[in-house]
Amino acid sequence: HIEEAIPPHAGLGSGTQLALAVGSAFAVLEGLSLDPQEIAPRLGRGLRSGIGIATFAQGGAVLDGGPREGRLPQLISRLPFPAEWRVLLIFDATSSGLAGASETTAFNSLPDFPESKTDELYRRIMQGALPALAEADFKTFCEHVGYLQACMGAYFAPLQGGPYASQRVGEVLDWLRSEGVIGLGQSSWGPTGFAFAASAAEGEALLGRVRARVQPSGLSFALAQGRNEGAKIETSAREIQ
Repeated sequence: HIEEAIPPHAGLGSGTQLALAVGSAFAVLEGLSLDPQEIAPRLGRGLRSGIGIATFAQGGAVLDGGPREGRLPQLISRLPFPAEWRVLLIFDATSSGLAGASETTAFNSLPDFPESKTDELYRRIMQGALPALAEADFKTFCEHVGYLQACMGAYFAPLQGGPYASQRVGEVLDWLRSEGVIGLGQSSWGPTGFAFAASAAEGEALLGRVRARVQPSGLSFALAQGRNEGAKIETSAREIQ
């Protein structure tokens, strides 16, 4: 019985989380001593990114080193996500992001990312975003994430028809930016958009402003917070009558 599910093909990594949840539960039931890093390749997960595996295992804000031939992407950094911060999520139920064979084809069609830009983004992550996250420096963290998102949106624009996969989500993000919100972007292939808030109160205020601004159009919104622990697998005995 599934009580709640992550929307599929929305840029939230639902496939990896569901696969690891089922695989981990099966391993526990069968008495198999397997961790997520061992389960993932058996289920075809982690071929391109190790983020979903790492967050399933331990939660937090994680960074991996990218795929390597025959190996899962290796975890480089794991930091706790500040408990007071919130994330506004913007969903478009009428759109879906790339996945599976379509995603592979899309990646293969992209030109090489400019090396000079790669070096710049690396510095922004390692010397900017991660230290800011460790210090809970909200403004600096948002500045770097916003810049990274703008660069990646431009790079993937030919495949998704613009900087965002959903035009309607993009319109909301553009409006938020015009209102002074800088820590925003698209999650993976989208169409889900996100915007950071420095506290629960600011998050609720941001959610209220967006709902008042946006007319019913297939969009929905949620306010989330970070999870700094991994998935829990629980067993329970049920009487059979």
